[in-house]
Amino acid sequence: MKLAFYILGLLSLTSCGRGYELSELYIQEIENSDKTIIEYEAWSTLNDGAKYGTTILKKNESIDIRDAEQMSFSFLIGKPTKDSLFVIGLKEGGKRIPKYISTEISKFKGMIIKTDLYSYQIGTSHNLTYKFSNFRETRDSLIISGIEKDYFNLPTEKNEIGFLKGNIKLIESDSLKGILRQIEIPTFLLRNFSKTSIDKVTIIRNDSLQIDGMVYFTFEPTRQIKTSDFTDFGIYKRREIKDVKTIQ
Repeated sequence: MKLAFYILGLLSLTSCGRGYELSELYIQEIENSDKTIIEYEAWSTLNDGAKYGTTILKKNESIDIRDAEQMSFSFLIGKPTKDSLFVIGLKEGGKRIPKYISTEISKFKGMIIKTDLYSYQIGTSHNLTYKFSNFRETRDSLIISGIEKDYFNLPTEKNEIGFLKGNIKLIESDSLKGILRQIEIPTFLLRNFSKTSIDKVTIIRNDSLQIDGMVYFTFEPTRQIKTSDFTDFGIYKRREIKDVKTIQ
């Protein structure tokens, strides 16, 4: 479905002459909903910084990047529904092993946000890169298969791994429009689920990794795959800036 909404990408100049130009836009549709999750980045017209964040928009709704209300969370857990989001929030000052603090319920743009808060040593993370050849989707998950060992051990005993939808982002080739360059999946892994409402976390199988905390997965295809081969729900896809109607 083609989305039509308005972004105040080039804002009215402030007293110091600063505006913002939309530079990156990713969209995740919500099934059976007139709302979408928007992840964006906009650079200052004075080249002194950027604004970026995640928010919820109704289709045909406008957003002012300068004053946009942002969702304050670190990770989506599972595919959003039309009524609610389940997220993880990280608080600085903890240790390398995440520690559950509390669960909070709030509202954002008419949706219920359930947040599990953890203290964590932010900046502590693992970066894992793999090659892959195939994938399949279920309603709630993306299964990546045909994984080849590169610099790291395989994440499972089999050569496949599954992730709950929500944080998955498809990065297109710089030279071939609509062709997948890589899949990026930031995850928050927990092996011990003491005092938490998370039952599946962001990854389906984690025992063999023996990792707790933030892990940034990158999967690079060994064959040509179109981003259109993936569904729109629970997966971030790039939106062409030129296709977005901006308002001066």
